[in-house]
Amino acid sequence: MALQTITKDILTRTDGSSLLDLPYDLSWVAGYDKEWVPEDIEVKTYGQAIMARPGEFSPAIGQWGVIDTGSTGAIIIVDVFKNDTTIFTTKPQFPEGTAWMDDGILSTTTFIAGDRITFKVTQVGSAIAGKGLRFTLKCRV
Repeated sequence: MALQTITKDILTRTDGSSLLDLPYDLSWVAGYDKEWVPEDIEVKTYGQAIMARPGEFSPAIGQWGVIDTGSTGAIIIVDVFKNDTTIFTTKPQFPEGTAWMDDGILSTTTFIAGDRITFKVTQVGSAIAGKGLRFTLKCRV
């Protein structure tokens, strides 16, 4: 049996609202078939979540992304929307031929219960699209 102790201090943000200061990360995948074999990514929506509680996207620790096969001919750009509005001023992107993503810059840092969060690939390579993309948006509640 596990025993947890929670003090009232870790349940309070400095502004007085409730925050457990716990990770609440969101992850999506794009460019996989039904047997999890990497396939070409496409420009489309790959996932959506409804937030169950208020929290924040973590600008200090950002996002994480990796792709099995990098693109050629153009960079890959991904985007996350809160209620149909992008949360980025600069979108996360995968430079041509690389497996690792460059973080985007957040313009929106908070969400509330009921917000709809949507993950989309908005640009793929023109010669090789790229295959097998994984993306995590780091959040906390």
